[in-house]
Amino acid sequence: MLRITLSGNGRVASYFRQALTQSPTIDWVGWYARRFSEGEKNESRVPLFLDPQELPEADLHLICISDDAIQSFVSQISVPGVLAHTSGALGLEVYRGNSDGGVFYPLQSFTDNQILNASQIPICIEAPTQNCREVLEELAQHLGLQHQYMNSVQRLQLHLAAVFANNFVNHQWTLAEKICNQAQIPFQILQPLIENSMKKMQELGPLRAQTGPALRNDQKTLQKHIETLQDKSLQDLYEKLSASIQKSHEL
Repeated sequence: MLRITLSGNGRVASYFRQALTQSPTIDWVGWYARRFSEGEKNESRVPLFLDPQELPEADLHLICISDDAIQSFVSQISVPGVLAHTSGALGLEVYRGNSDGGVFYPLQSFTDNQILNASQIPICIEAPTQNCREVLEELAQHLGLQHQYMNSVQRLQLHLAAVFANNFVNHQWTLAEKICNQAQIPFQILQPLIENSMKKMQELGPLRAQTGPALRNDQKTLQKHIETLQDKSLQDLYEKLSASIQKSHEL
């Protein structure tokens, strides 16, 4: 049995909490958070801790807290066990020389009450020692997660790419929905277009799948769109995105 403590109760921690609970081959021995809701207190089957210094000894301490809090947090854990944070942007420097500190980064966007299966979550592992590597590999195996090895520089680049591919795209969907709402048009009318764009991107690659007035250099349409937008920040965003498309295609 792999003995594990879990720290955090945000979205990433919630996914791993569910996964740890469902795994018959993992012994979840402690859960830390700065505060717990009444529901979490009532539903938890493991000891709860409000102080990281009180966490019990374990094979692995899985750390799913905010990036800004990780370095201070790991300095407070003095019991034996491998440490592994789940950040995409932070490297091994947060461990300040602790040789058994690694990374177990899930490349996925987590949303409350969303059910994800293991095949939808690639895991990026960084492990500076053989012991750390074996423990993190064992965790991936117990949870049925596919993993690959990636150093801190690669993982930061991947995290940056994920922000462009997911967070920025989702924000643009939000802006599209706002434009539709202002014109009293149901946002759902765009969903077939979005789904087809995703399909083409997978089949052709994003560069070849690009379409639109910026690619065609249709200046009249580009100008009409800019004039239609009332928000100066959206006008600037439209112009910058259009210019970026044209630069990518050397127009």
